[in-house]
Amino acid sequence: MWMSRRRMRSLNEWVDKITLRFLQLETRVTRMALDFARLAAVVQLQTSVVASARDVLGHLSAEVKDLSAKLADAIANGGDLSAVQAQVDSFATNLEASVADLSAAVEANTPAAPASVDAPPSQPVETPVDPAPVDPAPVNEAPAAE
Repeated sequence: MWMSRRRMRSLNEWVDKITLRFLQLETRVTRMALDFARLAAVVQLQTSVVASARDVLGHLSAEVKDLSAKLADAIANGGDLSAVQAQVDSFATNLEASVADLSAAVEANTPAAPASVDAPPSQPVETPVDPAPVDPAPVNEAPAAE
């Protein structure tokens, strides 16, 4: 099948445009993948921070229940409340230290705000220059006789 130079040039220009659009789409997909990877890392970090905080709070809750039971026992049996008060004071001191440590850990491990989705990828993909405009009207040329 024979094709004129003009028709061939027109097809080449369309291929160039399609290639350009494909490369632009590839750049956007790459950017989305990088954003997704960054989001997954933040979620993983948050999951481990939440698990650590849950462990600390569970431990503190157990200590409060223990102190409450000791206090109830001392009151019910006419025991020495000063011993329970010393344990409560020690718990309060430990709790204050735990809160300060937890606050510092959360602050230290809080990631910066993620980069904007519109930010360029770390390694931009090169895209060719947009080809010259193409006349989309089909060229009606009769094929040459062979």
